[in-house]
Amino acid sequence: MKRLVTLTIALLISNVLLSQNYIGIQYAPYWTTNNSFVLKDGIENQQDKYTFGYSVGFQGLTMSDRKISLSYGLQYSYQFLNNSNYYGYSELADPISSFKGRKEELYILELPATWRYNLIKDSKLQPYISVATTIVIPIKLQATITNADGSTQEGEINYSPFVLPDFGIGLNYKTEKWMFNVQPTIRPFSIWKKAGVGFSIMRKF
Repeated sequence: MKRLVTLTIALLISNVLLSQNYIGIQYAPYWTTNNSFVLKDGIENQQDKYTFGYSVGFQGLTMSDRKISLSYGLQYSYQFLNNSNYYGYSELADPISSFKGRKEELYILELPATWRYNLIKDSKLQPYISVATTIVIPIKLQATITNADGSTQEGEINYSPFVLPDFGIGLNYKTEKWMFNVQPTIRPFSIWKKAGVGFSIMRKF
């Protein structure tokens, strides 16, 4: 059994090493949404707030000539949530207060591992669908509360690393040495839901 496991691992590693490997850079603007509560007519009402963010970083792709390929990377991400007429609990203020607004700035490292199912293998244009598990490592989460009198309070929020799923569709365009990629992606399960489009340029090694 040990020999079989060792042989299987060796075959997998050799397949990766012998496959086409691409390394490059990635940039993705996206929209984020979060659920917030506002006070209206004395009743708490939930509503969605939409803001803008982006990620930029390193991206790699291996086994691009196979039906299933693997993309990986390291990305720096920034986004902010800006809630007006915020109402609820805050560690920066009284347990129950009415605020003019609350803004959260999120600085994050992300390590995505993405499996792509290539609809077409041997073509310059290569459409695919993807499923990713992304390790999210919060670096700094800065919260700013604007009180009813116009004064502000600032503080940091601590979050532990966690893992989130991402889903996407994409298209590769290959030349002899280069690959150009565009991929719309959605993250539907998170307190920081997001949807955006990633762009990357990678070179074959």
